[in-house]
Amino acid sequence: MSYWQKDYQLKNGRFIILEILGEGGFGVTYLAKDEELKRYVVIKTLNEKAQREPRVEKLKKDFKTEAERLSQCYHHNIVKIYDIFDQEGLPCIVMEYILGETLADRLKRGVKQEEALDYIRQIGEALKTVHNRNMVHRDVKPNNIMIQDNTQEAVLIDFGISRELDCTRYTLSYSPGYAPLEQYDEFKPKDSYTDVYSLAATLYTVLTKETPESADDRKKEIKNHNTDPLIPPRQINRTISVQVNQAIMKGMELEPRNRPQTIQEWLHLLPNPQEQKVNNGRQAENNTTDLTLLGRTFFMGVAIWLLALTVSKFIENPELRFVLSFIFCVGLIFLAQYRLPPHEQKSYLFLSSVIPTLLIFLVVMFQIIPGVQLNNLTKLPISYCAFLTLITGLFALILIYIYILFTRNNEKNSYRQ
Repeated sequence: MSYWQKDYQLKNGRFIILEILGEGGFGVTYLAKDEELKRYVVIKTLNEKAQREPRVEKLKKDFKTEAERLSQCYHHNIVKIYDIFDQEGLPCIVMEYILGETLADRLKRGVKQEEALDYIRQIGEALKTVHNRNMVHRDVKPNNIMIQDNTQEAVLIDFGISRELDCTRYTLSYSPGYAPLEQYDEFKPKDSYTDVYSLAATLYTVLTKETPESADDRKKEIKNHNTDPLIPPRQINRTISVQVNQAIMKGMELEPRNRPQTIQEWLHLLPNPQEQKVNNGRQAENNTTDLTLLGRTFFMGVAIWLLALTVSKFIENPELRFVLSFIFCVGLIFLAQYRLPPHEQKSYLFLSSVIPTLLIFLVVMFQIIPGVQLNNLTKLPISYCAFLTLITGLFALILIYIYILFTRNNEKNSYRQ
């Protein structure tokens, strides 16, 4: 059979084909018009590749059986199935037409963590319904999630390779990057934990805009080099919280037994919606990029050196202008720390700026720079002051950069252990 063309009629003229929407490994989907109920629908059937398979009759039977089972999965985050019928010996599924965009298209514009978690929770609830019907989806990925226009509602679509949980042999079909290791073997059991991996991988992609390493490639790399090539998402996007990062990595464990065994268990690893709302503004304030941190460090190094010069001048000549300069420099120091996370970053930023200042004073004290002594520090020309200030900032910059590399390596190692 060739593909149905525009205006082709199905089910005695009730459905009129408008266009092909897409094609997957075994199925093809069409946009059609329901002439009876005056609405747009999606019709899915087996594609030409599936029809040429030696086991086509079994595929037809499985296709129809799964459609019947899915029609009983009532959930607002699962695409609705309206009808099931045969056309020219092919099973057809009539589904809800969702006006919107896929999550794969949505993430191209950037998705913040709170929004991403909202989509993932919705799909998680949908998957729980699927699992309660003793089924596993096996193809959760951004392309199979629709975001409805003018809403934040995510809808799980394309159940083309879903199967019963108690099946002993599965169709060997998978999406690299989203499929867990057990999906690469048709005889290995698949369960709720299979969709846990795919949902965690989907969240990985939404937050990083990168498809994670395939499970098969990860297995080979670990076997050959004893290292997992999967990069923790927080190393790609520093705005991802530690809790979300850990949840993703746990959900993407290669061995099924090491993953949360149900969707609900995995969702519990994520921040709950109430905490997310409370912490949303705080997270926006606390998150800082490496480049911002470097800039702040240089700024604070300069401020502390100017503060040291001001104190030296005040000791020599206690005038009001030096008191005002002191207040100004302290203000600069606090400004450099404004909206930084209230943890070791703030203290390390301060220390990395104080240490170079002390080093510079040691340089001055031991007269390493010709003509620069402690007793004439306040009489230095502007060029010398500018030079020493710049050196202080650069020293601070180097120290904080070492700190960033150190924390990144520690974080990377902790997530891969």
